Amino acid sequence: MTISRRTFTASTCAAVATARAAGAQTPVAIRCSSAPDDDVSAVLYAIDSGMFRRAGLDVSITAGNSGAAIAAAVAGGAIDMGKSSVVALISAHQRGVPFLLVAGSALYDVNQKIVGMLVASDSSIAGPKDLPGKIVGVPSLNDLYSIANDAFVDRAGGAWRDVKTVEVSSASAPAALLAHRIDAVTVTTPVLQAAMDTGKVRDIGDPFSAIADHFVRSAWFATKDFVSANADAVARFRRVVADAATTLNATPAKSISALAAFSKQDPALIARMPRSIFVGRVDPKLLQPCIDAAFKYGAITATFDARDMIAAGAER
Repeated sequence: MTISRRTFTASTCAAVATARAAGAQTPVAIRCSSAPDDDVSAVLYAIDSGMFRRAGLDVSITAGNSGAAIAAAVAGGAIDMGKSSVVALISAHQRGVPFLLVAGSALYDVNQKIVGMLVASDSSIAGPKDLPGKIVGVPSLNDLYSIANDAFVDRAGGAWRDVKTVEVSSASAPAALLAHRIDAVTVTTPVLQAAMDTGKVRDIGDPFSAIADHFVRSAWFATKDFVSANADAVARFRRVVADAATTLNATPAKSISALAAFSKQDPALIARMPRSIFVGRVDPKLLQPCIDAAFKYGAITATFDARDMIAAGAER
């Protein structure tokens, strides 16, 4: 039987299309949550730019009020992955909560001004030594912010145990400060930049610097069961986050629109503020300082090796 070139080409193309369709896989859905801070920018950019979709992942994200609330949602199965400051995850690990760190989010660098403790402009508080007896707001009790605040006061020679710490969401913290419901609050960008722009607050220092000059300050996590059941998807998620982190560290402006939409902040504010240092891996040596500080200031009852809470492959 003779087959024309047109028929051969058409049938070949149809066969290739059918094979591709048969081999195509539905993207793996991963539901994420994070506080609306700059640390989440790598994931926002990866969603916005299609990086996750090209890796066969359908990643969605919702805003959460605190690391503790996000951890509860992950533990209950309402979301698959969350981003939190690492101290909340350290505390959960010691309590036996089955979380694993699956990817990095942001590093703290003492030379990058992305965090500050704020007081009202008319406050009598001059520095951390004045905080004992005062009310200080944090997103969640016994989180990175509260541990850093304790270390900040301790380093200045103040009685850190006498500071009263209360929960205040980052978004509402500046208003609570100006209404004098709290005396001080530690916040990160973009809330820090927005508050400073009002001219109604003062920055009395960087509490995170009292932990170490460099450390992993936030990370993505999931339950052990989710990691075990979705090992390939988790590995792809981590690779995409690492690639997005590399891109944004070189050109942070690429994430402005996505972060502005998620955080409900002015893009112009984000464009001029110091940006986070984004990371895809979790270096245990840069996680250990937070574990040791959590132990020193009472968030956990014993220290442990950072590698115990990191998923396989997340260190690389």
